[in-house]
Amino acid sequence: MSQITSHQSTTQQQLALDIFQAMDATDTSITEAGQDFHLRKSSLLVDVSDVGLLARRILNGVYFIAQHDPDAETHTHDLRYFKWLINYSNSNNNTHLKRVIREAQKSAVQVNVVDAINPDEDNWVSVPMLGAAGIRKGQISFKIPSELRGQLRDPERYSLLSMRILAGFSSIYALELYERLSIFKGEGSSPWWHIDEFRGLIKVDGLKSANDFRYFRRDIVQPAIDQINNISDIEVSLELKRTGRFYSHLRFSVKASCKHMLLSSVAASKELYEVLTKEFGLSDVELDEIAKNREVWTDERLRETIEFVRHRCATSKVNYPGKYLMTAIRDGYRFGSLEKKNLETQKVASKAKEQRDLELQAIRDMSLAPKVTIPTGVALEEAWSAFRASPHAKLFKTLPIAYEDANTRQIKSFEGFLQSQ
Repeated sequence: MSQITSHQSTTQQQLALDIFQAMDATDTSITEAGQDFHLRKSSLLVDVSDVGLLARRILNGVYFIAQHDPDAETHTHDLRYFKWLINYSNSNNNTHLKRVIREAQKSAVQVNVVDAINPDEDNWVSVPMLGAAGIRKGQISFKIPSELRGQLRDPERYSLLSMRILAGFSSIYALELYERLSIFKGEGSSPWWHIDEFRGLIKVDGLKSANDFRYFRRDIVQPAIDQINNISDIEVSLELKRTGRFYSHLRFSVKASCKHMLLSSVAASKELYEVLTKEFGLSDVELDEIAKNREVWTDERLRETIEFVRHRCATSKVNYPGKYLMTAIRDGYRFGSLEKKNLETQKVASKAKEQRDLELQAIRDMSLAPKVTIPTGVALEEAWSAFRASPHAKLFKTLPIAYEDANTRQIKSFEGFLQSQ
């Protein structure tokens, strides 16, 4: 797999910072970001010793920051930005954060370190994923062990993992499974794993509920699959194989999620996705077609076509709006200048009719109102002046300065104003 240059990694870092700065003012979580920025995660770094969900997020956060300068001895960054990266920005409990950083420091991966003098003399080493770390004056500093920096700089095999998606998992098993399966997206499926081996891979050894496969599948595996399919950029499904009477092996089919392909193209696509699926009821196959043609079928083109189809549905009989929308998208249907002009004329006429209806209703309301006594002298002048400044006066383009110059409609409206007072 080709190496991603440090320039690209820096671009990912700058993209994340730009998004954070834009969202920070509104106190918006990373999971609500409309764009993805990616951690290039070596497959070796997925096999982490048993740590909790927040500790895994911390490890992903530090490696995301470190990937733009893999050989640096120490990395220092704004703590608020780091907490946003790991979806911890809504908490001010730094005591808990420090405790979980210490938990993350207990994580370890296994690597083979090649002897530069004698390459045949490989050394097996268990290395903590996070070295010295500290928090001071609103900044976090940490070190990546030297044995692992090569996995940041030039990994043999890796996955590009969205930090937004990683931060959104609420299940450690879903996060573990997602990181393991993402690397197989281009291959279509994972290898077959013996069920006992798989229990070890997702760190459920020792859980009583995991010993019985029925409960293991129901309570751990299937909820993890559901969360992956709901929030991530891949879709997975479980396949089982028997040995004799019992299931002995499992694997997962893995493919890119057409829903995510559509959602991740621009920030505004979430709203667009809701329109396509809920208003027009497009199928997964149709959404997949749109996702694959996003370079041509831009947001602007889709929105123009949606407005076109809505107009056609309102003015003529369209039996299957979703099918008609897909035809309109494929064939590039759009409003012509004449049709646009007619539509604008209809909108103006409709607005004028609404205004006339409001005026007529106001007159009817005034005619039903009981008679009021019209004041005289200075009181009349003051009441008329107040009427001219009231919402009632908006029914008329102009009003005379004096009550005596008013016409019948204006007098009736004035009586209604007095009644309301």
